[in-house]
Parts: sequence; structure tokens; C-alpha cells
Amino acid sequence: MKNRRLIYGFTLISLTLSILLNYLFPFLGLWMLFLMPLFGVIVLFPTWLVGNLCIVILVFVRYLTQYAAFSGNIPNDYLYRLVSTSIVGWLILLTMTFFIIKNKRLVEELEYHSLTDNLTQAFNRRYLEQYYEKFLTESSRQKQTLSIMLFDIDHFKKINDQFGHNAGDLVLQRLAAEIKELIRKRDVFVRMGGEEFALFLPNTDLNQADSMAERIRHQVQEVKLDHHGAAISFTISIGITIFKVDTLEQLIERADQALYQAKASGRNKVVVLNGDLCERRLRGEVTLAASRGEP
Repeated sequence: MKNRRLIYGFTLISLTLSILLNYLFPFLGLWMLFLMPLFGVIVLFPTWLVGNLCIVILVFVRYLTQYAAFSGNIPNDYLYRLVSTSIVGWLILLTMTFFIIKNKRLVEELEYHSLTDNLTQAFNRRYLEQYYEKFLTESSRQKQTLSIMLFDIDHFKKINDQFGHNAGDLVLQRLAAEIKELIRKRDVFVRMGGEEFALFLPNTDLNQADSMAERIRHQVQEVKLDHHGAAISFTISIGITIFKVDTLEQLIERADQALYQAKASGRNKVVVLNGDLCERRLRGEVTLAASRGEP
């Protein structure tokens, strides 16, 4: 945001100076000064449409400036020069647009890879640390509840030991694919590390998060993954809590308490942590236990 403000300021100031100097000294051929604010416009809005519109702006502003400088009687040689230099300016702007767009795409690609887990294509922990404050602020401003779902694969080490780490990678990829089919665009799906994932659910209360968790859990347990003729099935345990003026570490810690209860109660369960109590879903029954208490 700060950088964009600086570019807006640069564009406005350079445009003003360009108009002023070309008005005061129309004989010196200072038309290339107009390229500076147009570069700023292209940096702010890097598209081919904007790049081509900038040449229209260049011709229009230059014509008005010379019209004013010559009191409405522009010499023919200056009109010819306006056309020829505008063609040169158009080529310069198109070249600049090409490199700005290419650079923008490279930066976006690098940012995507730096914030995304290569194996599952979920966001990584770095993304969470970078944008946690942003989506918390948005939820608070819009007075929306924010739930977090923390889950991992049950007995994942056994899968690796029995079928190999390639099979473990396939399980992680399949799990991520199944979850992405069920979540909304605004939900934030993060691989925390290893076989542990987190799902941040804006505008979602605990009951809604619980219902979504059960859909995810049920769909995952129905998966049969074929690996060299062997059918691999797996389940997940899920812990859920809600944001309450927490730091990222505090929020994850409370979700981890619920996840601990889910795994301690036999795995393939969903546990909701509300305040200091866990609501445990055990064989269709709901019981209450102190967080970190005995199952």
C-alpha cells in the first residue's frame, strides 16, 4: 500500500512538471518527460489495455499543452513532430508494458511458490504467518466469526512404513484434493507440516464448522487409494475452535487441544473446543471433558 502511494505521488508530480515545462518551453522538444508519469500508470495497472491507452493520453495531453503554448495556432512542423514522436512514444510504452507485465508475472509466480506447499498445493505456514493478521482484521471489521479446523492423518507413520514414502505423498495429495472439493473460495487451507493441516473458516460458527468437519471426515474415510495394486484407506482426526482475540500461536494451541482429544478418543473423530470444554463426538454421542483431560 505504501509503495502504491509513492507511485501515485510520483505519477502526479511528474505529470504536472511535464505539462508545465512543455508549456513554458515548447521549442525544446521535452515531450519525453511525459513518459515518466505514464510509466507510473503502467506500473500501477500493468495490462496491455492500459499500455495502449497511455499513448492516447500522451497524444491528447501533448496536443493540449502545445495548443495552449502556441495560443491555439500550432505550427505545421510541430504537428508533424507530434505525430512522429507519438509513434516513438507508443513503441517505448509498449516495450515498457511488456517488461512490466512479465516482471509482475514472475513476481507473482515466485510469491505463489514461496507461500504454497509444493506437494499438496495448499498454503504453507509462511503464508499463514504473513496473512493471519489480515484475515483476522477483515473478520473483526465485518463482525464475522472465524473458526479454525486442525487435523492430521491417523497412523500416517504406519502408511509410510508399510507402503513407502511415495505412498505417503500420494495420501497427502489425495487428502488435499478431497478437502479442496468441499471448502469455499474464502476458506484458507494450510499445510502446517508433515501430515498436519489447518483450515480457517471465515464467517463460520462452531456448529457450521462441525458440520463441515463431519463431511470432510466422512468423505476421507471413503477414499480408497490404489498404489501398485494395494488399496490404501486412511482416516483423519479433527479439532475445531473459534477465534477469541488470540495470537496465531494461541489459536492453533487451542485447536491442537481439540485435536489431541480427537486422537485420544480413538481417532477418526471430530472434537469441538468451546471455551475450556471439549465437545467430543463419540459414536454418535456428545460428551463433555476438560481440554487435555482423560478420554
